[in-house]
Amino acid sequence: MKKIIFCILGLLIILLTGCKSDFNNIINESLSEVRYNLFAASNEYIDVKFMSGFRENPYVLNGKSENKKEFGVITIKFLAEIINKIGNPEFIITIEGMDFDGEFELNPFDQSYVQDIETFVLDSYEISIEITWQDFVFESDLTNISNSFNCNHKQALNIFTNTFKKDIEKLIKQNTSFEIYVKIINDPSLDIDKNYFYVSLISSGGESFSLIIDPLNGKVLAKNQSKNSLIL
Repeated sequence: MKKIIFCILGLLIILLTGCKSDFNNIINESLSEVRYNLFAASNEYIDVKFMSGFRENPYVLNGKSENKKEFGVITIKFLAEIINKIGNPEFIITIEGMDFDGEFELNPFDQSYVQDIETFVLDSYEISIEITWQDFVFESDLTNISNSFNCNHKQALNIFTNTFKKDIEKLIKQNTSFEIYVKIINDPSLDIDKNYFYVSLISSGGESFSLIIDPLNGKVLAKNQSKNSLIL
């Protein structure tokens, strides 16, 4: 009798482990963007951020996660008015002794300047940047801000999947595809020193779930769920 009970328990453990593994595999395959780290520098004139990770290519919000590529996005925001400047600012970013250079593009939505060097970096990498725009010059090392997070991108994803586990399992049972984004975002009040994880899911059926998580303590600050999101 004991042998039969042990056999049943063993089978249950195998089944539960297999289900958990399948769930995690589906989650990992559905990741359309993950921002792994955040480096930054600033003074009274400019705020500089560099984030790297991987994301879908092409980047389409359609509930389906497809091909991925590395990214390394530099974002700069001028904190003082810059006038009488022609063209766009330029940069040279040095990562572990390797230089990448280029010209920024204006983001018309928030008047920041951005460029993607399409390179993923490790947390341990040493990074410095030089930004020029005619007579404006900024040079600095970048500090790894995400090293101070007590909740990293993996833990933020786990918090999200645990929060919406039943909803995600329902999508899986219905064979509804979905994609997940794990982003590091700035404070909505535009306080440049505050950063949060924003984890969201969009399904091909129009459902969406999202959390805003404090990376310093893993606390969920906001939760949203919608059944009829617009897929663009």
